[in-house]
Amino acid sequence: MRALCPWLSDSDGPACRAWAEMEILATVAYGQFRDEGLTTPAGEPRKLLAEYRAIRSAQLAIARERGLSESDVRAIISAHTEGRQFGFLGEPRVNVLELNLELDTKKPMKNTGR
Repeated sequence: MRALCPWLSDSDGPACRAWAEMEILATVAYGQFRDEGLTTPAGEPRKLLAEYRAIRSAQLAIARERGLSESDVRAIISAHTEGRQFGFLGEPRVNVLELNLELDTKKPMKNTGR
């Protein structure tokens, strides 16, 4: 990757690795979506892949800003994910208030002067 992007430093390694992982998983997932008919008539993957990328990007951003490992962030998010209402209505969701309170307790944000 450094051959194509010489400005990258050692500290960019985890983000580059996560990006590569996401691209590989996206390629595999797209192949499965296509094979199982989960794409639009134009060949675009449906909503699921976009949601995965958004979740993964958020996890990476939280880990980077808080100085936590990705596995710690996933565990905290999982702990604050609530199931479907009455077991069948809606989609699982994250209680963002509780998530942020736990993140602030475990690893407060650094004051960046913003």
